Amino acid sequence: MSGDNIQALIAHLRHDDPVVRQKAIDALVAVGPNALPTLIACLEDEVPAIQSGAVLALSAFGEQALEALFQAIDHASPTLQRGLAVTLSRMGDVALKPMVNALGYMNPSQQTTIITALGLMGDRAVALLIEKLGAEEDATRIDASIALTVVGKSAIPALIDALIDANLWRRRYAMVTLGRMGQPAIRALINAFDKPDPRLRVSVAMTLVHIGQPSFAPLVRALQDPRPTVKIYAALTLGDLGNAQAIHHLQVLRQDDDARVQRAATIAIEKLTRAF
Repeated sequence: MSGDNIQALIAHLRHDDPVVRQKAIDALVAVGPNALPTLIACLEDEVPAIQSGAVLALSAFGEQALEALFQAIDHASPTLQRGLAVTLSRMGDVALKPMVNALGYMNPSQQTTIITALGLMGDRAVALLIEKLGAEEDATRIDASIALTVVGKSAIPALIDALIDANLWRRRYAMVTLGRMGQPAIRALINAFDKPDPRLRVSVAMTLVHIGQPSFAPLVRALQDPRPTVKIYAALTLGDLGNAQAIHHLQVLRQDDDARVQRAATIAIEKLTRAF
């Protein structure tokens, strides 16, 4: 297709009818690599509709267009940045690893857009982001933690498992990330008290203490859980949390049928009493 024909299709990207715009995008994709230079140039066009259409068309070129899409973030309007985030997230595995590898090396505009894109990718991004929590560079760890927070609930099980990872940084940043997630993470952490690995139970307790007072009410409710292990670790964690209001609730566990639960409640009460 000639350059004039490509320009004619570009002009259709500003058409009021979305059907016409979509047909123009499809036609530009069908042109193939010959359309790439023009589409990349359109990312700096003054007309938002042309910019957005170019982004959608470029996404179909996969790896060939990634660098241009990344660079477009720098001069994009907030609206186009959101469009770029959605587009990158829909590009799947082609964009996933390059985006994760960019963590820690981005300017603020790129950081916001790429972290949003990774968040939109959800489960697909979790394993690579967990891996980056153990990176050598602090900026990379911070960006990965923020991205996992954006992913949300679906990242929580992997983050809990990472609490006993061999990598110290990965353990620490998993704890920090779970702390950012609030109540959904707290509930999952308390349920993890029933997991068989004692190292994980201890790490979960440390994470809940790190989260602080938002953990208090869920831990008190966990004292009534039917699972003895959950009650034991909830009691011990309340002892470490340092809120004397827990004493009244812990007293009830001294009458529990399980001697281990009674002992945990006594230890927690003694610790809280000494603290106050």
